[in-house]
Amino acid sequence: MLNHNTIRRAGIVALMGLVLAVSYHWREYAWLESIMQGKGVGMKSDPLSWEGISNKILRYLVNDLAALGIIHALFGRKDYLRLGWWVMWFGLALLLPLYFVGLWLLPPAMSIALSYLHRLIMNPVLLMLLIPALYYQSLQEKQPR
Repeated sequence: MLNHNTIRRAGIVALMGLVLAVSYHWREYAWLESIMQGKGVGMKSDPLSWEGISNKILRYLVNDLAALGIIHALFGRKDYLRLGWWVMWFGLALLLPLYFVGLWLLPPAMSIALSYLHRLIMNPVLLMLLIPALYYQSLQEKQPR
């Protein structure tokens, strides 16, 4: 039988999954300009412009916060959420700037390497990889020693 807490957690996971789907669907568009001007999501932005960089940062934060919401709903543990925050900030402080530097400095022939880095950063891959690891960790903690 499902209790209220399980249903609430499933709803949070579904809502955060919807946020990730919407973020993916509108990945190419100028989010920040649309928000600031009060218009719907519209034109594409140049990834090397300030608007493009702002849009990537905003999308990164939306995706990773949604992934943190999923982690919190699945496990409900502050230590797991804290680890997720550290992973999110690692990506924001190190991986995202490396991606932008790569866009500016690397020749177009290296675009395949940047493509993989882009996918790792913009899709919350690192945080989603935490889910099976955290699940395994929680199973290990439940086993008697």
